[in-house]
Amino acid sequence: MEKGAVVSYHDPLVPSLAHEGQDMQSVALDERILASTDVIVIVTDHSQVDWGLISRSGRPVLDTRDILKRERMKEAEPAVAGD
Repeated sequence: MEKGAVVSYHDPLVPSLAHEGQDMQSVALDERILASTDVIVIVTDHSQVDWGLISRSGRPVLDTRDILKRERMKEAEPAVAGD
């Protein structure tokens, strides 16, 4: 932000925040927003976030929570009879 970066965030639990005197609002997480980003940084792993949408976006992702790997592992697990 200080060097001219445009920063936005999505957090279903934090609709707004103030950082260094700048008020910010959480943005909708959709294909249009993701397509306009240079990089996606994951700093929390809320269950309300569509991680598949982020994975399919084709954008570089810095995943500090390892959530995308965990989500891929869940998808790869075989179905258990009775589930």
